[in-house]
Amino acid sequence: MLAWSDDLDVGNPMIDSDHRHLVALVNQLAEALSTREAPAELGRILGELLTFTTAHFAREEQLMQRIGYLDFAAHKSQHDGLLSDIAKLQRSFHRGEIALSERSSAFLCEWLLRHIRTSDRLLGKVAGSLVAA
Repeated sequence: MLAWSDDLDVGNPMIDSDHRHLVALVNQLAEALSTREAPAELGRILGELLTFTTAHFAREEQLMQRIGYLDFAAHKSQHDGLLSDIAKLQRSFHRGEIALSERSSAFLCEWLLRHIRTSDRLLGKVAGSLVAA
């Protein structure tokens, strides 16, 4: 489980708000896995996580384009990689090829923390309090 702390703030209200929601969704998935929720509930949470992550990345990418962010291509590549990983995980889960595990939620937690503390922190410094167009 992730606990939100000030060290996760990147200095942009839109991004920080989205990150709080992403942390909540990852925690919801971890909780559902630890309490052995039904596969339908796990699938619902995973779907919500993919949908919200896609929307969040789109907002960040619009902001990066608006400010002419120099590291846009590398940052977007990170986004694309995670979205691809989550989509593959979702497809495999729905086909019954894999079971979601605490390892899945640990991967998401680690990726999110690393991305926020590195790439998004840099973006926050450049973007300040601007929001996507």
